[in-house]
Amino acid sequence: AVFALMTMLFMASGKDYVPLFTNIPSEQVSSMVAKLNEKNIPFQLRDEGKTIAIPKELLHSTQMTLMSEIGSPK
Repeated sequence: AVFALMTMLFMASGKDYVPLFTNIPSEQVSSMVAKLNEKNIPFQLRDEGKTIAIPKELLHSTQMTLMSEIGSPK
């Protein structure tokens, strides 16, 4: 019963977020966040703003889009 409850809570808690980019220079974070907001992609900032995490199922398409539009983090 505990396992079932934990599974339901996990599923209800939302998506599984994975790092999109890590160790992002602070001057690039705002442009990446702006692009994610523009495209209505949910994200989380982690590691004091140096990591952007997004839902796992959006990872590859979002990486390709951001890298083609603004380049990869230096």
